[in-house]
Amino acid sequence: NTFGNSVKLERLGVTLKMGLFVEDDSSEQARMLSEQGPAANEMETITVSLILKDVAIDVSLLVAMDQDLMGELKLGSILDTSHVFSCLLSTIHSVGLSEFVMEIGDIEEFSISGFISEDT
Repeated sequence: NTFGNSVKLERLGVTLKMGLFVEDDSSEQARMLSEQGPAANEMETITVSLILKDVAIDVSLLVAMDQDLMGELKLGSILDTSHVFSCLLSTIHSVGLSEFVMEIGDIEEFSISGFISEDT
């Protein structure tokens, strides 16, 4: 079975923090890091932030379910709303992302900080 969903958002903000370190002390990048900030073998934290406008997302999941097991579920288990999700999950073998489409109207704000120095 394939389950799809579409979402439209006026604004979507994302902040991503990543760790970066350089292993080779002889590289040009390692030299720049050691001159302007942490030593070449120390982790540096980089933060990427962006705000997107007019975002439309279409997502589809391909779900493999055991039809025999689903047929064996008791109707009372499914009607008990506090357990319906766990009952349905017990019949799933695998889930895969079959479609992901993201349309962006505009990038409102974009920034990178912490890379080598705050001035970069």
